[in-house]
Amino acid sequence: MGRFNGLIKFFATLALLAVLGFCGFLAWQASKIVHVETVTPSEGPVAEAVEATGVVTARNVSQVLAKANLDVKSVKVRAGDAVRAGELIVLAEVDYDSVNSEIMSLEAQVPGLTARLERAEADAAKLGSLYRDGAVSESDRDAALTLQRELESQLEALRHKIDSARNAKQDENVAAPVSGLVTDVFAAEGGTVLAGRPLVEITDMGDVFLTAELTLEDGKLTRVGDRVVIDGLDGVGGYVAKVLPKVSEVISQGTPKKRIDAEIYFDGGPEVFATAGPVIGDEYDIRIVTDEKESVFRVPRSAVFLQSQRYYAYVAASDGRARLRELAVGLRGADYYEVSGGVEAGERLIAAPGAEGLSDGALVRYEGDGGGSTLRFLMSACF
Repeated sequence: MGRFNGLIKFFATLALLAVLGFCGFLAWQASKIVHVETVTPSEGPVAEAVEATGVVTARNVSQVLAKANLDVKSVKVRAGDAVRAGELIVLAEVDYDSVNSEIMSLEAQVPGLTARLERAEADAAKLGSLYRDGAVSESDRDAALTLQRELESQLEALRHKIDSARNAKQDENVAAPVSGLVTDVFAAEGGTVLAGRPLVEITDMGDVFLTAELTLEDGKLTRVGDRVVIDGLDGVGGYVAKVLPKVSEVISQGTPKKRIDAEIYFDGGPEVFATAGPVIGDEYDIRIVTDEKESVFRVPRSAVFLQSQRYYAYVAASDGRARLRELAVGLRGADYYEVSGGVEAGERLIAAPGAEGLSDGALVRYEGDGGGSTLRFLMSACF
């Protein structure tokens, strides 16, 4: 009888150890479960795009310069105002003393420059005659003629400056030379603006566009007519109007890199841009759509990763484990990738393939997996 009781105790101990071992095994397995979020394939559009920064640019920008030293009495415009050619923009008084001094200084240069020109004309005529007689070379004759033309240009420019200075005495009030949008005001009421310095900047809003610097690789993918998505511009889109063939070299983080410039025009013309609120020089994130399809089988980009130049995803299989799949990828968009093989409709892909502990065959759980309690899930996954 005692021996029988001993056997019972022995087998009971074995059973207890087996149960404890099994519980330990389940606990170990439970610690290895990776909790994930999943996404599913769908049908829809995919757009492959080049990302860049677009800078608001105007082709025609006019700075209205002071023709003489001006004491500003009143500025009639502010940045953002639309003006027409001939419209009064600044009330000012000319500093007559400085204008008269400038005129005297310029006129004092005329006699000397005129005398130099007369000597150059005489020398050119003489050398021309000698050249025809074969006494001097053609280069000597040409040098004399070049000097004569340079002095003629200098004298013409000097007389133009004198005329401008005389006219400035009458230009106390400054009008807009062109129609457009006032994009900057440099003059301030009560201040003084020196001759040649800007008073106001006026931009022709009829020729406003975005410029974008593209890498050499992205520039080769970009074509005239490509659709452009502009972030943060109240729904205003655009299209590539020009891809400039010239390759420029810029310094990026200390390294020379080749760039190609592109011009992007706004859908609906510059009038649409003018109502959207940006200013010249503003920067916007843009996506140049280089290829797109309206309806394809696609998977969210968040589920795809690149390894050894191949695309992969983890599928949350029905056995409760992650299964690594190689994908046949077509177009690669900002949010979705086109897929023609490797995954089927209705399968669940793991949205963060870089999650800690995730590998091929790893136990995974996700919301709505139908596995019930953790114990039940482990029992079904392990046996």
